[in-house]
Amino acid sequence: MARHKKNERAHTDIVVRKKLYRSDGDNHGGVWKIAYADFMTAMMTFFLVMWLVNSSSKERLSQIANYFNPVKLNEHAPPAKDVAAAAPKAQDKSPAAGRPNSAVVDPKDRHVFSEEELTRNPFGVLTQLATQAEEALRIASKEQDSSAAAGQLSRDPFIAEPRLVRTAKVSAASGSQTPSVERSDAPRSHTSANVAETERKEPVASMAEQILKDIESFQSNLPQSFRVQVSVAGVAEGTLISLMDDTKRSMFDVGSAMPKPDTVLVMTRIGDIISKYPGKIIIRGYTDGRPFAGDRYGNWVLSCDRARMAFLMLARGKIGDGRVLSIEGYADRQPRNPDDPLAPENRRIEVLLKDSER
Repeated sequence: MARHKKNERAHTDIVVRKKLYRSDGDNHGGVWKIAYADFMTAMMTFFLVMWLVNSSSKERLSQIANYFNPVKLNEHAPPAKDVAAAAPKAQDKSPAAGRPNSAVVDPKDRHVFSEEELTRNPFGVLTQLATQAEEALRIASKEQDSSAAAGQLSRDPFIAEPRLVRTAKVSAASGSQTPSVERSDAPRSHTSANVAETERKEPVASMAEQILKDIESFQSNLPQSFRVQVSVAGVAEGTLISLMDDTKRSMFDVGSAMPKPDTVLVMTRIGDIISKYPGKIIIRGYTDGRPFAGDRYGNWVLSCDRARMAFLMLARGKIGDGRVLSIEGYADRQPRNPDDPLAPENRRIEVLLKDSER
């Protein structure tokens, strides 16, 4: 009986041994695939960037850089939208509805010369005004370059740039419309007198076109606030060059013969251009119909003073005294715009290059 119980207890305890077999082909997880994919993506991006840098122009690279840095984080001040916004603007205090004058040099920032200084030492004053204008032009050119770069910020560099068509505009001799050079369209007779007159007019018209082209070529390199409204026409006496005020700028201070600094710069260059063409010169000054408060100084004196100052500015070029026949002032008696005596185009300087045959 006891032996039976002992054997029964011995068969009750069963030991089970479990053996695990490992294989080298077991899966360790997919984390390494993510890291490998990131590495391959980075390599592909790197070689793509290298290819783009090698195949793109400097202008396109600059546009791409501005595309990813639109607010210019490396600069403390935001870029100006244009030259006029960046440069201080001077306001015309004339009673003509407060039209703005040239925005090139702020009167607060430039030395203001008196009429006495201008009369006593005109060339010295003009030289200092020209120096101020050259400094303002240098600053305006730098601002224009930065504005041109800032203007590309909003443009997607990956969009093809549209072709730009440059349209040349020419100014009409009468009215404030587009400039043009006037020609005679009258029927021509075959008589010797008419043939001679026609042959004489052709060189005058050709010279007017060339002078206008030279002036426009020079002014196209200047900021808009520096440019003077100019028209050139062939007239009976020769070639007439008109320099006029407009609604945005004036050539002289209000009620004064003191020229603006940018006017000195432009008139000097126009003097260089005129010196290349033959003919005696007549300089005329005109004002608008705005009367003066006192009797000591009026439009007659003002127009003569401005014509004389125009001669001095042109003489800073290469025009000598021997070519000038007369300096004339017409006050407001011959307005360019008779319907509006206060129109800015009535305030003008005319330079007549007389025909050498007359």
